[in-house]
Amino acid sequence: MIPKDRAAPREGKRGRGRRFLLAFLIGYLTLVSIGLVLSFSDAPRQVDALVLLSGGNSSRLEETADLYKQGFSSRVILTRATGSGRNDPIDAYQGLTKLGVPGSAVLFTPGQSDSTFDEARHVLELMESKGFGGVLVVTDSSHAFRARLVFRGEFRKSGKSVWVRAASRQGYTPLTWMFSAQGWQATLKEAVKIGAYFLGVKGS
Repeated sequence: MIPKDRAAPREGKRGRGRRFLLAFLIGYLTLVSIGLVLSFSDAPRQVDALVLLSGGNSSRLEETADLYKQGFSSRVILTRATGSGRNDPIDAYQGLTKLGVPGSAVLFTPGQSDSTFDEARHVLELMESKGFGGVLVVTDSSHAFRARLVFRGEFRKSGKSVWVRAASRQGYTPLTWMFSAQGWQATLKEAVKIGAYFLGVKGS
């Protein structure tokens, strides 16, 4: 039989270890939940056009080309982007054609866009001029929640439908984003911009 004065410290260490493990699991699951919310992706469906948002890496381009070749739409909309971190629409156009999307299938939005809010407004303007009823927006995983929030906010009174598809090849995943500096940067950026949107700041 172990004396009480020796058993107590051992139990104390075990208790601290269990509490630490529990705190770690709660923290990790909380971060996973944040990643799941930010990266939620709508299932592909038949739409009048696919919308390739500017920015990000080649994963958006590849996802859009794959969706086109799978027959989810016969048109692709590119936004005319300005500002740092946003891709030139001509580069995106050339990238799509190299991946098998015919140039005749590509449409460009009117006006210049330097934010997701601008892109939503210009996409809606093009949809109304072409008589489109619904689009599938393609963007990065970390940007999917905010893109859905902004587009549906702008489309709310239009009668148009919008869904958002997160690029499957993009490196941001709910289970692993917290293990890289890039993951934290993307998550914190989205958190700030989502907060700004709810405060009425639409230039992001």
